[in-house]
Amino acid sequence: MTNNEFIEIHLDAETKQLAKRAAVALGYSTLTEFFIYLIQNHAPQVLQEHVHIQLSHAQFEQFV
Repeated sequence: MTNNEFIEIHLDAETKQLAKRAAVALGYSTLTEFFIYLIQNHAPQVLQEHVHIQLSHAQFEQFV
């Protein structure tokens, strides 16, 4: 059995409607399913961007 955690979130009505419409568009029946999808698919990328610094060639040359 999985030990689930609980998150409480407060949204204004406009943001909640936007989330509901996006969830339906992607085929999710609940906001919980949609939020889980967003976290699982976007959090790793966000973390990756904050771990690695990418410089253009010009930025690297300026740095060195």
